Parts: sequence; C-alpha cells; structure tokens
Amino acid sequence: MIRSLVLGTVLGGLVAFLWSSVSWELIGWHEKTMLTFQNEDDVSAIVASHMKQSGTYLLPGGPPQEGLSPEQKKAAQSVLMEKMQKGPVMFAAIRQGGFGSFTRA
Repeated sequence: MIRSLVLGTVLGGLVAFLWSSVSWELIGWHEKTMLTFQNEDDVSAIVASHMKQSGTYLLPGGPPQEGLSPEQKKAAQSVLMEKMQKGPVMFAAIRQGGFGSFTRA
C-alpha cells in the first residue's frame, strides 16, 4: 500500500514536472496570453508614483473596513461594486526595484 502510494506520488510529480517544462519551454503558449500596455514608460511612472511598497495590488481596491458602521460598510461595498462593473479591473504583482537578471533572452 505505502509502496504504491509513494510510487504514484513520485511518478505523478515527474509527469507534472515534465509537462510543465514542455508547455512553458517548448510550446511557449503561455507567452501568447501576456499583453503589454501601449505606453509602458507612462504606466510604469504612474504605478511607481502611487505604490507604497512591493506587493500584490487590486484595482479597484476597497476602503479599509475598520471602524466603519454596518451602513458605511454597505455603502463602501456598493461603491466598490460599481467601480468593478465600470472597470478597469486589475490584479498585479508589483516589485519596486526590478530584477537583477534573467536567464532566458
């Protein structure tokens, strides 16, 4: 029982690793879904001037919920939903300093 469980785990991990390698390195279909902004320099300057620290950001972001009454929370949630329906909506991982180097050109 334990032997088949370990064997299945190892083989499953190996298959997942091989498929991930093939799909990212050989097929390259993940790169086709990556889009760029029209003017990256402007977008980069705006993002850098409005971020507090490196991290994951959500736009539109909800207001802090601490200290709000139930009515205020409901009103804030309503405003947030309107903004989300209007758009744009963005989920971004942002790093202030950039990266040192990449291994793939």
